[in-house]
Amino acid sequence: MGRDVEVSAGYAYTAATVVSYPGNPGGVDLVGLDVPQVPRHVFTWQARYWNPSRVFLGVTGRSVGRQFDDDQNQFALDRFYTMDVQVGRALTRNVELFGAIENVFNQRYQVARTPVVNLGPPILFRVGLRLNYPEARH
Repeated sequence: MGRDVEVSAGYAYTAATVVSYPGNPGGVDLVGLDVPQVPRHVFTWQARYWNPSRVFLGVTGRSVGRQFDDDQNQFALDRFYTMDVQVGRALTRNVELFGAIENVFNQRYQVARTPVVNLGPPILFRVGLRLNYPEARH
C-alpha cells in the first residue's frame, strides 16, 4: 500500500481448557472443559489512512467465536462480529479533533448468559480532542 495507508490483520486461536481442578468442589468435574469467557477463535483486521496535513481514517473489525459464560460450559455465548470507524484531523501540531462510531452495524451480541442474557453495547458515538504531548528533548 502507499505510505499513508496501512492494513493489518490478526488471528488468535486459544485452546484454554481446564487441565486440573484440585478438590473438585461440589463434585463437578471441570477437567477438559473450556475456560469461561475465552473464545477459541478471534479474528481482527484494521485499515488506516493517515496523512498529517489532511485526515486520519481508521476502520477496525473483530470477529469472535463461540465461548462459554460459565465454568460448566452450559451457557454458550453466540459468535459475533463488530466494526468500528474513527476519523480525525490535526488542528495543531499537538491537538487532534476526532469522531468515532463503535459497533457500526449495531450488532447485538451476548456478553453474559448466566442465566439471564446480557448484551454488549449498541452503536456508540464519540467525539473529542486528543492532546499529543511532544517528546521530551534531552
